Amino acid sequence: MDKQKLEEARQLAMSMTSHPVAFGTIEHTERAGELLGLLWQEVLRLQCDMKDVRSELQHARDGLTNGRTRMREDNERLAREAHTWSKAAETYATQLEHHKPLVQAVRNVLEEGQLYAEYLALLRQALEQVERALGPNAEFTGPTRP
Repeated sequence: MDKQKLEEARQLAMSMTSHPVAFGTIEHTERAGELLGLLWQEVLRLQCDMKDVRSELQHARDGLTNGRTRMREDNERLAREAHTWSKAAETYATQLEHHKPLVQAVRNVLEEGQLYAEYLALLRQALEQVERALGPNAEFTGPTRP
């Protein structure tokens, strides 16, 4: 309903309440009835609009709830994955620590170009540590001496 009709209805209602005797004609009663009918239609339309808005609001709230749930699940999954990678890094670092003496002994031999007795002792010690880390059932294959 447009503003002009609403204003007309307001003015008619104000006139009728302030001068009820002057507006007792059939014409005024019919006009008032028409305007009241239009106002009632507007009330019904606004009620339908309100139902639509409430429905859309509930839909939006449900969407937000679902989005928050998905984000929470994603965060939990990412936290588990980060924990897994952290544990893998710790394991890898521990394994590297076991092999550090062997790597250092080989590095010394390569840098010096000779196998000194102290380097040979480091190599034996490192090899023993590797054998202990791998366990008694480990098999070593590789080139053998002629």
